[in-house]
Amino acid sequence: MRALGVPGLAWGPSWMEGIPMKKLSLGLLGAAMLWGGPESAERLSIPRLEGRPKIDGMLDEPVWSKAFVATRFFQTRPGENLSPSRKTEVRLFHNGSSIYLGVRCWDPRPQEIWRKRYGRDSDPGGGEAFSVLIDPSGSAQKALAIGITPMGDVSDGLYDLSTGHFSKSFDFEFKGMSRIDGDGYTVELEIPFDSLPIPLKNGSQTWYLYLERTVPRQDFELISNVPINRESVDPKDSYAPADLED
Repeated sequence: MRALGVPGLAWGPSWMEGIPMKKLSLGLLGAAMLWGGPESAERLSIPRLEGRPKIDGMLDEPVWSKAFVATRFFQTRPGENLSPSRKTEVRLFHNGSSIYLGVRCWDPRPQEIWRKRYGRDSDPGGGEAFSVLIDPSGSAQKALAIGITPMGDVSDGLYDLSTGHFSKSFDFEFKGMSRIDGDGYTVELEIPFDSLPIPLKNGSQTWYLYLERTVPRQDFELISNVPINRESVDPKDSYAPADLED
């Protein structure tokens, strides 16, 4: 069975439309097959840094140079665990009250980046975007899902792994901005801790994150920080562990 993409987000693959969510109950991202080795996801180490960047999509504040940089990504569609056609880099840090993501999506043909506009939580399907799922509980049960297009349009919701239900009735407080430039596009996200619908632990903790980029060009390409594993039965293999410094 194939199951790729973030279920319910506005720009999920169009072939997912109409799939009952109960069929997707074994994996975070609609994963009837789960993710994890034989290739392995990069363990993320998210530092605590002082500063609050302006969310304008520029990634030009000095604090970004001190952030953790995730560079290990896989093509998970149409190929499985291949080298992606485009380089992706995600910078992460937190300041004790919010987690920040700074994304650089390189593209050799930036003129072809989709510039379609969507309303919040609209459902056109098959669009170009960067998406993140965050499980701060470390239980692999519920996750906040956020998607943002190169034009800055956003979609969000809550995914419940225990029931397989994805709800877009939750509108979380977060900030996001994208910019298209000569190298591709960039994304900045600020997600306040107090907006997360999942209780947080005290002190240093391990979250679970899934990062995904969709490139709907000649072939619909999915680029993910977590590789495919058709043999795993552990829901936690749907994520990459992320250690947050206290």
